Amino acid sequence: MRNFVLLLIVAAAIAFIVGSITAFLGNIFLIPPAGYWRGTVALLGFAIALMLFSDFTKGKKK
Repeated sequence: MRNFVLLLIVAAAIAFIVGSITAFLGNIFLIPPAGYWRGTVALLGFAIALMLFSDFTKGKKK
């Protein structure tokens, strides 16, 4: 699970970099820059949700 979350974070970083480059160059690569930034937020949100879910499913026994 941890490796998958790290993969999501790396994918989000790549999407952010591609979106920033396309925004500064004024080009469109497949989708507009805002689409890459939205994807970045979605990937990071999904990574956070997975981490919270894994913590929740482990449970804390007293």
